Amino acid sequence: MNLGKKYKKLFEGKVRSNDKTLLKEAKSPAEAAYEMLAKAQGNEFKKIQDSINVEDGSVDGRDREVSGTIVIGGATFKWEMSTGDGMSSSYLGPDNDSVSDDDYILHDTLIDAVEEAGYGLDEEDEDGYSDDW
Repeated sequence: MNLGKKYKKLFEGKVRSNDKTLLKEAKSPAEAAYEMLAKAQGNEFKKIQDSINVEDGSVDGRDREVSGTIVIGGATFKWEMSTGDGMSSSYLGPDNDSVSDDDYILHDTLIDAVEEAGYGLDEEDEDGYSDDW
């Protein structure tokens, strides 16, 4: 059976499980790295954390923009973290191929390095009072 017929069977819903691997969508390097980060444990996770490099950033009250690099699976990726009024978003990869950190896996990995680099948020409530007792 030629590949054209396999595609036709797939779209008609008549595909065998081993045929799906022929047509599996390729992941971008950033998507693959994000999955590796999500699965990392123990020494592997520590190695990733140790590779975090904070290159640039700014903080203005509860707003923050920080960027840098991280090594995952032997490859170096750019990352960005932006925070508006205390709500953070993080992205892994280049602008045209970045992965949004919807599960906060990247954020949780980066946050200590970001704060240690001096980009912690001011701890004030909306009323202007500090959370510190």
